[in-house]
Amino acid sequence: MIAALLIALACAPAQAETLTRKVETFNRIAIRGVGFTCADQPHLQPAAYELTPPSPMEVGRTTINDRNGVARPISIVKLEDIPNLYESAYPGNWNTSNALICASRAHLIGKKLAEAGIESVKLYVESWSLDPLRIFKTQITHKTAKDGNGRTAKWDYHVVNMILVDTGKAEPERYVIDPYVRTSQPIPYAEWRAGLDGVGSEQILSRFNHGMGDVNDNLNDYDPVKLNWAINDVKGQLRL
Repeated sequence: MIAALLIALACAPAQAETLTRKVETFNRIAIRGVGFTCADQPHLQPAAYELTPPSPMEVGRTTINDRNGVARPISIVKLEDIPNLYESAYPGNWNTSNALICASRAHLIGKKLAEAGIESVKLYVESWSLDPLRIFKTQITHKTAKDGNGRTAKWDYHVVNMILVDTGKAEPERYVIDPYVRTSQPIPYAEWRAGLDGVGSEQILSRFNHGMGDVNDNLNDYDPVKLNWAINDVKGQLRL
């Protein structure tokens, strides 16, 4: 029994890596042969990038460190402008029924926010570290998130956008944009996080990172290939 356990533990990293590759393939990151890092792509090399012109909704900007320790700009917006912000970032004909394209949806929301003059980052939560061998099939759920069939939405990992909001307190508060949980406006981070179950870790990504396949890359520009994937993903989920 002890020998079997030792063998299982020794195999865990390899099995976890295999699982990761399978999920990357499912999300069309490895399947198209684009498993590169920013070092392979000169236009994605870490460098200062031009900030977006500020939006009238913005009352200031600060920075927040991403998972690579890079300070990323993030806008502070007025509380009363939250509905306008949501309308700018999330067109009404985007469908929320497919929980599997959260990374693509968040990718385009971050870009639309930037076009509206709002700097944002992404929050990436995953369940693998709780169950690397997938013995218990642990997944992330949210108490109010539903898929297109009215069932509880489930994710191996989930990606949402984050901004800061001036609520009148001493420090601005974190708000997230997660259409699966609330389709009318951004949600206070504390409220959103309290509804999540099955989270193994939580990390901040730049708005240029698409999702799981490039969480380790220090990106300062949009990868045109992954941006195109995101567009195609969301096009397939439009309410026409």
